[in-house]
Amino acid sequence: MNPMTFTRVKNAMFGMVVVVIASFGYSSFVLAWMVGIRVQVLEGDAFFVRITLWFVLPTGAVLGAYLPQAMAALNRKMAMRTGFRWGAASGIICGVLWAAQQSLEDHTVEMLLWWIVLFGVTMGIYSACFVALVALKYAKKEPPSLHQTSL
Repeated sequence: MNPMTFTRVKNAMFGMVVVVIASFGYSSFVLAWMVGIRVQVLEGDAFFVRITLWFVLPTGAVLGAYLPQAMAALNRKMAMRTGFRWGAASGIICGVLWAAQQSLEDHTVEMLLWWIVLFGVTMGIYSACFVALVALKYAKKEPPSLHQTSL
């Protein structure tokens, strides 16, 4: 296995771990907002993370594999903007999938549109902010020089 492939696989695995942690955080946020803070919230969070692993893990693997390399050439501001876009897109997709899964499991198809809006928007915003902060980690560290000479 060449070094580039090894690094990409390692980053994909790290991305999956980060996304599971972020999924737990999002589940905590949603359940605390919906039912208040109770002891059962942790059990509910673990349940929601478990049932969403089928789309959360591949999303984390893709982001983990490609985000570091894509952000390495960008300055901090551009990396945050790009990370925000990547996070928003992946969050909206995951929110729509979660809404569809929840609607089909609960046999409440009439709620599907409302849940798509609710979970798609909130997960899109949450994921966008989370991925933007992660992208900031991989951006170029030094600001561009103000006194560049032309060739």
